[in-house]
Amino acid sequence: MNTDELVESLAKALKEKLDQFKELPLKTRGDILRAITTVVRYIEYLAEQETILKANKKELAIKLLNKFVDVPWLPEGLEEVLFGFAIDAVVEAFNQTLGNLWLKKLN
Repeated sequence: MNTDELVESLAKALKEKLDQFKELPLKTRGDILRAITTVVRYIEYLAEQETILKANKKELAIKLLNKFVDVPWLPEGLEEVLFGFAIDAVVEAFNQTLGNLWLKKLN
């Protein structure tokens, strides 16, 4: 399965499981922030289960967020850069407050 197919599969799974992804694209700041933390947790969980490669986590998270969030006045490339910064910030916050085993503590 290539990256695009994997992203489509992951997006479909999240849409089916979580109400927050039913109405797309996400538009409010709160919805977008919840999506970022949800996607980070989901990707981390899949990496721990060895469903995805750990090296691809950030790339997959960015592509997955791009499926759910559209900022019409930003070019796609800039959206991806901003998603990357947001993902780094969320992971850093989790690491700082909960330690490296934050996924286990959040579940």
